[in-house]
Amino acid sequence: MLIRTTAWYEARIIFGIASLLPLLILPGYMLIGWIVWTNGQSLPPLSQIASVFELALTLSGGLACAHLMTIEREEGFDEMRRTYAERSWRVPVLRAMEAAALIAFSGLLAALLFSFAYGRYDFNQVVLPAFAPALYLAGLALLVNNISGSYWIAAGVAVGYWYGEFTSQGVYTRALFLFNHSAPLPDLDPLLNRALLIGGALVFFALNAAYSAWRRRGYVGR
Repeated sequence: MLIRTTAWYEARIIFGIASLLPLLILPGYMLIGWIVWTNGQSLPPLSQIASVFELALTLSGGLACAHLMTIEREEGFDEMRRTYAERSWRVPVLRAMEAAALIAFSGLLAALLFSFAYGRYDFNQVVLPAFAPALYLAGLALLVNNISGSYWIAAGVAVGYWYGEFTSQGVYTRALFLFNHSAPLPDLDPLLNRALLIGGALVFFALNAAYSAWRRRGYVGR
């Protein structure tokens, strides 16, 4: 019963408007594209579609996760929940898993819609590389949201980071360049870049859990 109650509670959180609207950016683009392309317009090259996946999924992942750590605070439920007999890492780990599920849902739905318009294509080259930067920005958004207690600050950091990467093309982040698959740096191994981004996401998830434990022990107030 407890598991079912928790699952229902978490589902209501992650499938709220604040999460669903950003997640529809990429599938919405593919749906519109499918309609346009099947009405006589030529399909864009796969390299362009890969760029769209990387840019849109990364941004939507960050925005969709920018409120997940402050739901309890916004509803005035945080202090009560901190008295529950649950491990301090449970909520941040659940939210990290939910972030990954949201990103996977958006990316796979968009990939399915694109397949209707294009037919068979190389999933590993077009879609899969977009998940690493999306997880990285989602992890950053979760951590900033937890520390700041504000959706707007977390969303602003996510958009600012995304825009900075888009305009600077990895000049400052180098090995952690978010869009190295669609705009590769000449001296950066793409597999290393993807591994570092996933590692960075895991670091953000771990820091988020550590900060939650610190808050729960009473070092930080509301």
